[in-house]
Amino acid sequence: MNKYGHWLLVILVGISFIPGFYYFEFTLAYMMAIIFGIIGFSAVLYMAIVIQIKHKNKTI
Repeated sequence: MNKYGHWLLVILVGISFIPGFYYFEFTLAYMMAIIFGIIGFSAVLYMAIVIQIKHKNKTI
């Protein structure tokens, strides 16, 4: 994977939220999907930030 591949993953996971909000209904299944999606997006974003910090510290 290239130097900024982890940010591509963050963008892809973020873009996957667009249909979820576009077709949103107030049902239990949609609410659970949004909650788990936010948790997953937060985890991927945290992973990307940690990887970026490790890359930055490695080059110095």
